[in-house]
Amino acid sequence: MAIVQVIVSGLLIGGIYALLAAGITLIFGVLKVVNFAHGELLMIGMYTTFFLNQIFGIHPYVAVPIVAVLLFAVGAAMHAGLIRWTISGGHSRQIVLTLGIGIFLQSVALMAFGGNYRSVQLEPLMGGSLQLLGINIGTTRLAAFIIALVMTGALLLFLDRTLIGKAIRATAMDGYAAQLMAIPVNRIYLLTMGIGAAMAGVAAAVLMPIYPVYPTIGLNMLTIAFVVVVLGGLGSVIGALYGGLIIGVVEALSGFLAGAAMSQVVVLALFGVILLVLPQGLMKAEAA
Repeated sequence: MAIVQVIVSGLLIGGIYALLAAGITLIFGVLKVVNFAHGELLMIGMYTTFFLNQIFGIHPYVAVPIVAVLLFAVGAAMHAGLIRWTISGGHSRQIVLTLGIGIFLQSVALMAFGGNYRSVQLEPLMGGSLQLLGINIGTTRLAAFIIALVMTGALLLFLDRTLIGKAIRATAMDGYAAQLMAIPVNRIYLLTMGIGAAMAGVAAAVLMPIYPVYPTIGLNMLTIAFVVVVLGGLGSVIGALYGGLIIGVVEALSGFLAGAAMSQVVVLALFGVILLVLPQGLMKAEAA
């Protein structure tokens, strides 16, 4: 039963990993940019959620739309001011630029907030846990998982059912052909970067009641998110969902069986195995 409990816990946190990874894979699928500053977008979102709670008393889950809109604006500004100039410049320039943005944001956070861990103390929902078939489920993690799953599903529906979503998919498939079909590709790039950043904002808000925020949390989360993206398949949002759930379970099981200090080692080892055995990932990129 203990193993089942660990697996359930892994699935719950895996849903949040999937949400974070969905933003990375969407941006890569459309812009072909690997955003190494995505973790710092998460960090900005977590600090925003923290201060909204501390100053205005806004619950992190209520803050989700506020943080998402703010991060959308940050992502769009990053693209308009910096990233759009590297779209046709090759991956080397993009990697250097996004790494530089990430380091800059980390440094600003460290100077502004210091290196202390900051957390949100909330009243436990429904007593703090639920019992289901003998399995103890933390209500905070369950709520975060449900929000993450709903948002990932909403993104998939948006890409599949709306005209803008279809334009994003068309641009992901062939940007030049999309231009010929009168799709404003540059606007689609801007919108996609904003949506990807907004997904990081949602992940940040639901993570805040679970993890403390500090200036380098983005680096730790980005490592896991990249493993999720590679496992799911670069450019596939549904692959990011599957990958997030799998990595969440792997991390939880390795932490239970080998100790918490070994969990990230196991995840990184799995990353190497995936690159060797399944470099294309579980799913083919379909829509971003």
